[in-house]
Amino acid sequence: MQLVHAITLLFGWRRRTIAFVSGAIGALALAPFDFFPAIAVPLVVAVWLLDGAVSRGSKARLSIGVDRASLVEAADIGWALGFGYFVAGLWWLGAAFLVEADQFAWALPLGVVGLPAILAFFTAFGLVLARSLWMPGPARILALTVGLGAS
Repeated sequence: MQLVHAITLLFGWRRRTIAFVSGAIGALALAPFDFFPAIAVPLVVAVWLLDGAVSRGSKARLSIGVDRASLVEAADIGWALGFGYFVAGLWWLGAAFLVEADQFAWALPLGVVGLPAILAFFTAFGLVLARSLWMPGPARILALTVGLGAS
């Protein structure tokens, strides 16, 4: 229970680091490791981090009752989680640029860092949508499912 509270109450760079690392752990579900239970780690951590994504004194409320600050935090969490997942999951893409390194090595950072950075926006959108549907209790799992599924 202490772990849940510790992760939920994180903010700033620590929150982003936990999201990034949990996303990278989730990539262990992909080949060549094929450790499918690892995909549960980023999903569980995402729920905990979204539980902690509350406004810190923000007065700007949207019409649906969710404040902008919590949506920005959800986007931040989602992008970091997705970036960790895609960097760890698309590591093999870099090998393709090294086949003829004299011609294509310059594109290595674009494929290994640039593409995951762009793909992470899908996860960010999914967590923003999930946060806008967030409710206490087990319904929050459904909100995360809907958010990530829609993204």
